[in-house]
Amino acid sequence: MINITTINHGQANWDEPLNRMLEGLGSAVEDTGWIDLTLINGFENRANIGKTSIRKIGEIVVLRLSITNLVRDAVIAKLPTNFYPQQSIPFSLRGTIGRSFSLTLGNDGNLNFESPMDGQFDVTDYVGGTFVWVTG
Repeated sequence: MINITTINHGQANWDEPLNRMLEGLGSAVEDTGWIDLTLINGFENRANIGKTSIRKIGEIVVLRLSITNLVRDAVIAKLPTNFYPQQSIPFSLRGTIGRSFSLTLGNDGNLNFESPMDGQFDVTDYVGGTFVWVTG
């Protein structure tokens, strides 16, 4: 538990209690840092955008996605167990020349790429985005 201290900004060394509280807050929240995900089923990172990676800060998960060499209706990656959502989450995103794509993150940790509704895409197309959820 973090104790909150009232700070009088006119007092000498007013920053000391603030720094103690921030230090306590920092130790109360675990941060995994960015972890590169291993892409499967032929998916590849888009070289000039960055690697597909994930990070967990407390209960909040952030996924950075940057993929090309798209494969119809296939699993992109499997997330580490402690990053799974409580229930499946659908995501929509725009890719090459404004094409709309869908992803579903299953509560089993599988990140699934789904064909666009019009079925039109090329393996050289790419998708990218940032997604956030709470693990619970």
